[in-house]
Amino acid sequence: MKVGVFMYNSQEIASIIKKTAKEKNITVKQLLEKCNLNINTISELSKGKQISYVNFAIIADNLGVSVDYLLGRTETPNSQIITTGDINNNIRGDNNSNHVNVGNTQLSDDTRTLVEMIQDLPLLERSKVVVMIDEMRKGA
Repeated sequence: MKVGVFMYNSQEIASIIKKTAKEKNITVKQLLEKCNLNINTISELSKGKQISYVNFAIIADNLGVSVDYLLGRTETPNSQIITTGDINNNIRGDNNSNHVNVGNTQLSDDTRTLVEMIQDLPLLERSKVVVMIDEMRKGA
């Protein structure tokens, strides 16, 4: 499947999932059971069948890697994973300010509230929010 200028190969994606599961010492069957997915999901993916972005995010979360890694867009397994600890460790500000900083970026109160709301969600729900925001940004 071609999206933008990046070509996605479902066989390669299935291969990366299998390789990553093996590196984590879990079988594909165990992974899919943990994700509550059909036992044939990866086999079907390798044959060109598409899976939902939510299921794809669930697989990435259970493998402890980013979706970008599974898509082959980065060679770093967790390059796009931001944990709650990362957010908390990088937010600076004081109670008298209308803004906080994340890294070198200043955030408004609204953005900080949004970050706090997202970090309170369970991991699966956070993944859904990230995917939804990404889709909204692409459509903008």
